[in-house]
Amino acid sequence: MPQPNRCVITIGPLLLAAFAWSVPVAAQPPSVAHLSPSAVVPGQSTDVTCHGANLAGATAAWVGVPAAQVELAAGIEGNGTQADRVVYRVTVPAEAAVGVYGLRVATGQGVSNLRLLMVDDLPTVEDGGANKTRETAQALSLPVAVDGTCEAESYDYYRFTAVAGQRVSIEVWGRRLGSALDPVIRLLDASGRELAYSDDEPGIGVDCRLSYQFEAAGEYLLELRDIRYQGGAAHRYRLRVGDFPLVHAVFPLAGAAGTSPRLMAVGDDALAVAAWQV
Repeated sequence: MPQPNRCVITIGPLLLAAFAWSVPVAAQPPSVAHLSPSAVVPGQSTDVTCHGANLAGATAAWVGVPAAQVELAAGIEGNGTQADRVVYRVTVPAEAAVGVYGLRVATGQGVSNLRLLMVDDLPTVEDGGANKTRETAQALSLPVAVDGTCEAESYDYYRFTAVAGQRVSIEVWGRRLGSALDPVIRLLDASGRELAYSDDEPGIGVDCRLSYQFEAAGEYLLELRDIRYQGGAAHRYRLRVGDFPLVHAVFPLAGAAGTSPRLMAVGDDALAVAAWQV
């Protein structure tokens, strides 16, 4: 029985390479891996560095805070021309509520992924990087927020002083800001004895927080790590320490359109927060 004709084409490696070279490569849209600092202060201007890729030629940035002003930060050499970073000056109104918002960067090739940015009324300091033992714990002056990164199989230590009867709230924002971190925190006295511990807490997923009232004046330590001892650039956190209420949720969870529901706080510190109207 006759066989159908078959055509076999052999393409040499040089011809294949020439063909591949002639196919245009589409330009990549920008991407943002993390922000530093991770928060902006109400009523102030904050220079926020967007770290990522394909950021050269950034044309604009958007921040989801109502009435926020965003502009390319001036006076920084090469700003707007580097592929791995761009700095924007973000100014939010003094009445902006503490909370989590979004940020995107645009270039001529598209718009970046959404990266979470916090509005926070606490002053910010950076994790010094050398605070891996109790003896080298980084000193904090309260109230304060720390932008840090957990390293694999390691700890971050911080120390602060408290007076007798002082109440201090401690919370870690990790997963709630898009981090891969699953944090756990311990409060220790100067001898290393554990006073309080927090892992996953109601209402905040795998993030952690606690409040503690000190019986005696003295120096105290905070120990922070990933619960799985993982770490790296994606395991970033914002540690907040000060005297503020810790609220798990609000009730009710919804309100009818066109109404002004009265909201109540739910959580350990609910009685410290007055109900408010929206």
